[in-house]
Amino acid sequence: MSRKWTEAQSAAIRIHNKTLLVSAAAGSGKTATLTERIIRSITDTNAPADISRMLIVTFTRAAAEELKTRIFNALSEALAKDPSNRYLASQLVKLGSARICTIDSFCLDLLRSNFSVLGLPASFRIADETEMELLSHSVMEEVLDFFYETDPAFPAFAECFTGTRNTDRLGNLLIDLARKSNSIPQGIEFFRQNAIETRENAENQVDFFATSFGKIILLHATDTVRHAHSVFTAACDYISKNPDVSVLFEAYDYDRTFCEALLVALQDKNH
Repeated sequence: MSRKWTEAQSAAIRIHNKTLLVSAAAGSGKTATLTERIIRSITDTNAPADISRMLIVTFTRAAAEELKTRIFNALSEALAKDPSNRYLASQLVKLGSARICTIDSFCLDLLRSNFSVLGLPASFRIADETEMELLSHSVMEEVLDFFYETDPAFPAFAECFTGTRNTDRLGNLLIDLARKSNSIPQGIEFFRQNAIETRENAENQVDFFATSFGKIILLHATDTVRHAHSVFTAACDYISKNPDVSVLFEAYDYDRTFCEALLVALQDKNH
């Protein structure tokens, strides 16, 4: 029984001779759609594609292996229906050396092929996670020592985050910040721009809750207090209907009233 493709999947499979960008969420059938697109390209009777001239990259090894397996099964099935098709047979043979790999593997192959141009030693290799962790902390320790020794203002800056001189704690915080910056399109530039904005707000004496950071914190605080108020309100309603726990009503009612006061104050800040 053939699979039923959605309209978007069908378009991604059949459109050729142009650059195509497909955005799809997890579990939407990306691998199946890509496999079908590849198979139809290879088995196209008018202009069959060559698997050895394709570059197919994925994020994980498991996904790459799954994709290769699906293509193998599809080619085998097509060849079983047409055993005399030499082209399909050749594609099945070429599949073993086809460029179906992870993005990391593809980039590593590029480096190995051009190491001399890049000034890298021929024996270079990719560090594993443990090595990267050790190198990160070693470099961070040297950087922090440098700033402690050369910048008189740095200790005061560091104490804003660690309380006292604690290079391990501060180093871990900065390493974590660096890792998070890698997941932001703007990278470290994002933090630089926000630092500039924060300084300008301070110099212009802008109310904190009117800044972009303050608005986010205010919204989060309002949602948190509103949720707490609903919980205490529900608890008070329950206690009022159950005399056995009436001794708890005063404490919960106090918390509910306190949340109401906080919501009023936060509402004033919102305006």
